[in-house]
Amino acid sequence: MSTETEAGTELETGSGFAPWQAGALGGIVGAIGFGLFMMFVVPDPVLDVAIPTLYGVEATPDDPALVAGWVAHLAHGAILGTGFALVMQVDANDEFAFTNSRAGLVGLLYGIVMWGLLAMFIMPVWLYTMGLAGPGVPNISELSLIGHSLYGVLLGIGFNVLAAR
Repeated sequence: MSTETEAGTELETGSGFAPWQAGALGGIVGAIGFGLFMMFVVPDPVLDVAIPTLYGVEATPDDPALVAGWVAHLAHGAILGTGFALVMQVDANDEFAFTNSRAGLVGLLYGIVMWGLLAMFIMPVWLYTMGLAGPGVPNISELSLIGHSLYGVLLGIGFNVLAAR
C-alpha cells in the first residue's frame, strides 16, 4: 500500500485490484475472522452444522461438516464483499472512506446491516422452509452481531488496502 499527499491530507491508496476483486478478497478476509470467531467463541454449531445444512449437506453435532461449512461461509463472505464494493463506489462513501479506520467504520455498519437482514431473518426462514429446526424469527443473537461486526470491519479495511485508488 502506498500513500499520497493531496492538499496536506495523507490518503491511503490500494494495491490495484478492481473494486469487485478487492471486495471479494476483503470479504474472504472478513469471513476468515468471523469463521474463527464462530469456531472458538460461539457455543452453537453454526459453522459446522447450520451453514452446511442450508445447502443440503447432512450435518449434526455428532457428525459435523466443517469443510463444507467453511467453503459456504467463505463464498458468502466473497459475495457479500462484492456488494460492499458497490456500496463503496458511491461518491459520498468513496470520499469518506479513504483511510483504513473510516473504511472499517463503513464496513462495521455494513456488517450490522447484514446481521439485521441475513442472520435475523433470511437464515431462520431458509432453515424453516427446508423443514429444519432453527432459531425463531427474528433471530437476535449478540454473538452473531459481534461476528458480523467483525466481518464488516475486516472487510472494510481489507477492501481499502486492496482497492485501486
